[in-house]
Amino acid sequence: MKINSFQNIYRVTVITFFLLSQSSFCLTGQSSKNTTQLLSKIIKKNTDSIPYAENLDFIQNNRQEMPLLNEINFRTESDEAEFELQRYQVRFKFNTMKERQSAKEIINNKKLQYKIRQNSYLLDKLEEANVDIVKLYYTKKEIQLQKEELLLLQDKKNIYNKLINNGSDFDVDKWLSNEKNILEITTKLIKNKSLLSDLKYRLLERDTINETIQFNDWLSAYNLRLFVNDSAVNSNMHPSYAMNKAKEEEATAEYEFEKDQAKEWFDFLQFEYKGNDKLLPNKEFSLGMGIIIPFKSFSRIKVNNAYLELMESKYETQTENEEAEKRLFETYSKLDRLFMEYDLFRKFKEKQKTQETYDTYLKSPSLSPLFLINIKQVIISQEKKNIIIEKEIYLTYIKLLSQSGILIQIPLRNYLNNELSEL
Repeated sequence: MKINSFQNIYRVTVITFFLLSQSSFCLTGQSSKNTTQLLSKIIKKNTDSIPYAENLDFIQNNRQEMPLLNEINFRTESDEAEFELQRYQVRFKFNTMKERQSAKEIINNKKLQYKIRQNSYLLDKLEEANVDIVKLYYTKKEIQLQKEELLLLQDKKNIYNKLINNGSDFDVDKWLSNEKNILEITTKLIKNKSLLSDLKYRLLERDTINETIQFNDWLSAYNLRLFVNDSAVNSNMHPSYAMNKAKEEEATAEYEFEKDQAKEWFDFLQFEYKGNDKLLPNKEFSLGMGIIIPFKSFSRIKVNNAYLELMESKYETQTENEEAEKRLFETYSKLDRLFMEYDLFRKFKEKQKTQETYDTYLKSPSLSPLFLINIKQVIISQEKKNIIIEKEIYLTYIKLLSQSGILIQIPLRNYLNNELSEL
């Protein structure tokens, strides 16, 4: 087998494979979407079916405020055992201004909590979509490298078969090891193709499954690092932080409501009519009122329970916020470590100069084709390692954006392209 001939065949094979893969890729899809268009569509889909919409609609379209009148009580009784003579009483009980204000705060707080739950729902969907997009992007890269590696292994197999057929002195273990590698790569390729199909199915609707997703605006690792370093990353923007604060404010309003009721002294206002013909008309009507003596012991249990609920809410808020800050710090530290690993690996690649070595040896007619294939396999292995690190960086980056709440900040943006386009 001539070296130059092998090199030409290898180049033609790689180019042919690349063109076929590109052409088949274009033929399968009638249209394409970039990541910004895809995320915008996902947001619209989830916004149309967002939970708690009916709850908010009910609160907004139905009166929720506590009325001024709490109760109207009508009573009647006979006058001195004379059943034809009746007394009629109407009592009016009122809600105080402070009670009505506390109740209004409670209702507004419930409305706020529904909105926060909607934001939390949308955040989960956005994180899920961004994670799927990252996985899709790097799965396609892995598939491309696996196809290239499989071509190399097939070329190795052809060379080994010719050596065996020619009766050359040959290490059979190398042939067996190569067969094992072919099987492993083929299996991984099948799994990745299945994963790619699942990811596209989740990201695209059933009737648009054949659409292609373009990554020409993909966020570079350099810009990703700049954005993270320039952003104020903290857990105060996450919906859970707002929810904890809202629950604490609700508990405060409930406590104030119980305290206001405990201090209430005005019981009722009463109008009375005595149906007695013997009395003058102005003597038949009377006005009265009831007063409550507000001993603290009467409402001690309710007020104490409301206070304990408030203290419990504050404690839960503090604990959950501390846990959120801890998780965020761990994610940020992990991303920092991944960047260090990424930088070290890139320096290692530059120092090894494997690609330059391969390009130089490719021009030499005296080298064994197996030697060139082995170098190319090393290059692919380096690329696969680079993909593993990069993929973990982007997944950790999305997790950081979710835990900090940046992902749900208004205006919503595509944090996977260089322009950070609005959605």
